[in-house]
Amino acid sequence: MVNQRHFDGLDACLDDLVRELERLQGVVLTSGKRSFFSGPDVVLSEIPVEELRNTYALVVPIRDQLRRLETMGRPAVAALTGSALGSGFEIALACHHRVGLDTRETVWGLPEVGMRIMPGGGGLVRVTRMFGVVPAVEEIVGPGAVYRPRAALQAGLVDELAATRELVIERARTWFQSSWLVPGDGFGQPWERPGREIPGSSELDRTLPELAARVRSRVDGTPLLALPAILRVATVAATSQIDTAFAAETAAFLDLLHAPATAALAPLYFDLVAVAHDHANQAAVGDSARAVTDALLDAVYAATAQAVQNTSISASDANTCSIYAVGLPKWTGGAAQLSASRAV
Repeated sequence: MVNQRHFDGLDACLDDLVRELERLQGVVLTSGKRSFFSGPDVVLSEIPVEELRNTYALVVPIRDQLRRLETMGRPAVAALTGSALGSGFEIALACHHRVGLDTRETVWGLPEVGMRIMPGGGGLVRVTRMFGVVPAVEEIVGPGAVYRPRAALQAGLVDELAATRELVIERARTWFQSSWLVPGDGFGQPWERPGREIPGSSELDRTLPELAARVRSRVDGTPLLALPAILRVATVAATSQIDTAFAAETAAFLDLLHAPATAALAPLYFDLVAVAHDHANQAAVGDSARAVTDALLDAVYAATAQAVQNTSISASDANTCSIYAVGLPKWTGGAAQLSASRAV
């Protein structure tokens, strides 16, 4: 989990790898837990805001640590033996290749926008460099999309899938062994290779004004701050040096983190993610899609209703949070409106 222990452990590991660099063929990052890496090791509803901010103060050191991994000059592959969300998936994006576990309960993505924040450790910059500004803003980071394995493979967020944890690790090792062509320190991210253009960069003069107009139409009259910030940082990522882009992402993340609404919505967001995961894991073979959907919706609605009753969160904000946390279509209006329409 993202905490001081994680940072210290990975830092010591990177020190060891650098010392053995001449003998090092590659690096496989994996996990012995059920999930690969879920994000911050905090129960947000039980932690004072100031303490939570201190936890997130690690974002700059961890961001720089991931940059150290991807520029070490050796192939690094993420063996995603389970789910990775938020900062967990940022770690995977800092690797040069990703092999994922193909199971129905596995999910990957950068869903921070559901808490009214955004990635802060380089995830948005890397997605922009990989896919371009428009996909980053409208398809991946902006909507807080969470991907099942096949969808992630199709989108290009992972490179391979395997049916078991053992096969994931085996294929990860096979990849870096086949990638080791000439020993040296020239191995890096595909999007940093000389002459490689960011997708869509030649059309930015036309597409950026159009994209900005669409973003404004979605957030005007609302308290949502994350989407405009994501657009600003993605633009910097596509037009500036990489270190400038990383700094812009972290600064925007911290600005959003300190916004008053963030502290209130974060606990609900993670509660709803947990509800969705529990229902996905408990669905029985043979259950109809309608039955599974109805049960999930009832549970999500109960959680949002309780949050509205017991906290300062408005019904509108709770509905918006449910859309991002559970992946409900935006046209539904969220869990409360969906449940009301079903009761009619």
